[in-house]
Amino acid sequence: MKKIIGALVVVALVGGFVAYKMYNKPHRDIDAEEATAVVTAERLFMDYSESEEKSNNMYLDKVLEVTGTISELSENANGNLTVLLASAEAMGGVSATCDASVENAGLEVGQLVRIKGRCTGLNMFDVEMSNCFIVEE
Repeated sequence: MKKIIGALVVVALVGGFVAYKMYNKPHRDIDAEEATAVVTAERLFMDYSESEEKSNNMYLDKVLEVTGTISELSENANGNLTVLLASAEAMGGVSATCDASVENAGLEVGQLVRIKGRCTGLNMFDVEMSNCFIVEE
């Protein structure tokens, strides 16, 4: 019985240590990273529409700089700015969720904008990007 309790204590300690290290793992500084690809919102959405697997190999978890026209501005549940960039398809686009430090500084629907962020892949209708920043001209 003592061996079982000892083993459980060891497993709990190791699990706690791993959880602590994962929680405190340094986050990527997307703003400081160089973009691995510069692409339009239409091209990014078209690539994902044609082949999600091929596009994941090219874009997934990479820092992209995406240019497009704002079709919608909103806030997510955490209060972070989300910018939807239009594509030629009526049902989809590129959804870019900005970092908490980014505010809606005069952005308007219909405005051409460049956004830098990490591509997180395709959801139901949109290509998702996170940790985004507005690139100043």
